Amino acid sequence: MTANRYLDFLAKLGVDHAHPGGKNLTDVLIRAIGEKGKAKVLDVGCGTGATAELLAAHPETDVTGIDLHPKMVEQARERAHRAGNTFKIVSGSAEALPFPDASFDWVLSESVTAFTRAQRSIAEYFRVLKPGGTFIADEMTVARSLTPAEADPIKALYGVPCLWTPDEWRQLLESAGFSNVQVIQAENFLPTGQDVTLPVFRMDEALDSSTFEVWLEHMRLLHVYHKLLTYRVYRGTKPDE
Repeated sequence: MTANRYLDFLAKLGVDHAHPGGKNLTDVLIRAIGEKGKAKVLDVGCGTGATAELLAAHPETDVTGIDLHPKMVEQARERAHRAGNTFKIVSGSAEALPFPDASFDWVLSESVTAFTRAQRSIAEYFRVLKPGGTFIADEMTVARSLTPAEADPIKALYGVPCLWTPDEWRQLLESAGFSNVQVIQAENFLPTGQDVTLPVFRMDEALDSSTFEVWLEHMRLLHVYHKLLTYRVYRGTKPDE
């Protein structure tokens, strides 16, 4: 896989729920999935497996997590083992999912697709969903199109190939074939009075200077670009045949 300093940083520290919105937003996404009853769910870019474990707590949910980062896959498989293998972890890319067509009722992505070539990944999500299946995600979003001077530092740190506005995300989903596409602001998705939560750092390894530098740059960018760099919840349906 291509080196990515930010993803390496998350893997090294074993960060759970590193995506925007944190575990509170994850809980809301899981409730949306659980309301539909029995389901096969794919957690794309599952990271440490924290969300896959929460999904698997629903007895009617068959959960598969997939990630490309070797250390993330290792951590997620260890979590699955501790949980009694109630969910499966697969090594693979969002851009070439190793599953047959129409395999899943839900595809979940938590700040993952933005790190990929989104057109390829979203086409893969559509392919592996069953007719009538749903894609739901929270993804890095920019409030408006950025100048190169604004975009370059963000791309350099996070290793993202593109930065998409809400309208551009919508167009990506619709171009892949999704219908009923929704773009939802987090404050309209989280329950009243509930705010985002911070990621959980397990600190399995020492915080060396290079890792600390990534964290400082991450915090600096959040401060500098807090009005431009945001996120949205995206939801779309694969039409019935």
